[in-house]
Amino acid sequence: MGKVSTRAAKRLEIMRIGATIFKEVGYENATVDDIAKRAKMDRATLYYYFKGKQELFREMVNVATASNVATAEQIAALDEPSDAKLRKLIHALFESYQQHYPYLFVYLEQDISRLTIDQSEWSAEILNLNNRFNCAVVKIIRDGRKSGLFLSRGSDKILAAGILGMCNWSHRWFKPEGAMTARDIADVFADLVLGGICRAATPSSSDV
Repeated sequence: MGKVSTRAAKRLEIMRIGATIFKEVGYENATVDDIAKRAKMDRATLYYYFKGKQELFREMVNVATASNVATAEQIAALDEPSDAKLRKLIHALFESYQQHYPYLFVYLEQDISRLTIDQSEWSAEILNLNNRFNCAVVKIIRDGRKSGLFLSRGSDKILAAGILGMCNWSHRWFKPEGAMTARDIADVFADLVLGGICRAATPSSSDV
């Protein structure tokens, strides 16, 4: 039992080191040697924990993505007004960015269509998780429009893409140790989104 715990802790440490290097130089430019050197081990030892940088990257993505999807689906299913659910979703996103830093930021910097072109089991799972997450956000917006809370131009999918794009772009500048906490930033973004989506004048139910 002790050996398993020690190995799991070491894997987590290597993942954090790998994520930091991916963020510094980009996934494509990072090498196993870079990661091993920063982790103060040789390549052979690193391969005991991970088969290579691809497995390391995929593991860090899995840690955060599945959790975010479950949270988004739970929020979408709540028996609450859609504006409250959308605010909770934005808060949950930024809390996840902070909790899983820099894993999610490394992921957001990548071209997911290129990374999943190999049609592997992992690729299929990630694409499925992305689709489920997007569907949960679209559901919140669609329910809000049906109830009359959200009266904005554009389709539900466009609105969801805009909101998520705004939040995800924070990977360019967000740092957990910054002057504003994830909660502070989430409050600002939620006010901005809800102030716009609840005040616009022309409802539309068209799809993209």
